[in-house]
Amino acid sequence: MNKVILTLIIILFSSQSWATNYSDPGLITGIFSGKGNIVGFFHSAAVYNPAECASAASDQAYLIAYNSTEDWDKVYSMLLAAYLSKKKIKIGVHPTNCYLDYPVIERVAFERGY
Repeated sequence: MNKVILTLIIILFSSQSWATNYSDPGLITGIFSGKGNIVGFFHSAAVYNPAECASAASDQAYLIAYNSTEDWDKVYSMLLAAYLSKKKIKIGVHPTNCYLDYPVIERVAFERGY
């Protein structure tokens, strides 16, 4: 019984289980939009791509779909602010989903937010 409790504690408090993985900080270098309620963002840092989306590495881009996260409007606003102010931002993506072969943005963070 003690071994089970100890194992659960280790799993719950391990750094991996609480990690919020982001790309390296980078500049938003471009924005694109198209059919299907999507907006794409080009990012200057190496693409963080845990879902291994096919187009991500070659295009250095991410997508945000209006139904990909509850707070898409806040994420979108922060990405636009980063683009217009030329501030570096980190991008967090869904760990397993791709949309049109690109990583799907779930969250973003400015320097003080990571």
